[in-house]
Amino acid sequence: MITKTNEKIKNWEVTEMENRKNEILTNLTALKNKYYGKQEGLTEILKLQKEMTSEMFSNESIVHRNFYDIINGISNFRFRDKRIKNEIAGSFISNCYKITNKLKSEKSGMQGERIANYSLDNIREEYVVLRNLELDDNGKKTEIDFVVITKYGVFILEIKNTKRNVIIDNVGNYFTISFRGEKHFDKNIGIKCNNRKALLEKAIKKAGFLEILVKKEIQQIVVFTNTEIKVQNDFKYIKECYLSTLPHIIDEFRGEQILSRRDMSNLLIQLQAQESQSEYLPINLDMEQFKNDFADILIIMEQEKRIYNNWNKKDTIITRMNQLGKKIYDVYIKKFVA
Repeated sequence: MITKTNEKIKNWEVTEMENRKNEILTNLTALKNKYYGKQEGLTEILKLQKEMTSEMFSNESIVHRNFYDIINGISNFRFRDKRIKNEIAGSFISNCYKITNKLKSEKSGMQGERIANYSLDNIREEYVVLRNLELDDNGKKTEIDFVVITKYGVFILEIKNTKRNVIIDNVGNYFTISFRGEKHFDKNIGIKCNNRKALLEKAIKKAGFLEILVKKEIQQIVVFTNTEIKVQNDFKYIKECYLSTLPHIIDEFRGEQILSRRDMSNLLIQLQAQESQSEYLPINLDMEQFKNDFADILIIMEQEKRIYNNWNKKDTIITRMNQLGKKIYDVYIKKFVA
């Protein structure tokens, strides 16, 4: 009889955990689709952060909570079930760091682009501008932060919003310098610029503005928003400048006039018409598994807090299970034994 009672208590506990897991997963509504528009994708990541912190810190203020709080909460928790910490929590925390790095990168890029918008307002020369232009040529894709078109040429701008010193070597490798002086490779910006320029040239050719290509008046500029850093550029095929000097560089660029005001507007329209509406993968993770790992970890944390942290309190889960077992036993005695 006691064995059957224990089985019922165990089944009840399992059911409670399953119900709680379903509740958590139901509340995690962000990032249910695989692809989003770029701006929408960032919004979804922030939404998931808010939903997860709300579940983990339900009785506390979540206004300033983020993925780092979730990481710290799990890392500092003393799991009785060591499998959770070793097998699930480690993988989950690693994926949390991937998401936080993605968030930092996206926020930094967006902040740099907002600052760049203000700087472009100071250009005295007549111009038109395309922001975040996405081009696709048979699966070969690129995104350009800004394309500025004046009467004298076209400027491809890549905005860099970094706090670290930068070195671009003579083959286009882009390095950041840590505060300790360590050199960290980021990417080959030369290859990126070549691909970007090639796709833009194809788009301009398709639009019928061959004069721009003949005159070779497409300028590539890497623009740094932070004037406090040092930039060493040894790659001769791209220019670099600080954001504060960008309007002057565009204003002072003079050559043969190759575009009229109408041409500038028409080229802008033609490039917009060729823009790729590609879908964006916000973060390269199995989101369903990521959410399941979070739910599994959270219900174990909640269960262990009740069992081990409050074992001597009347409202613990063990006390409630014992009370349930006693009720079941009492009903049995009254019904079948008395």
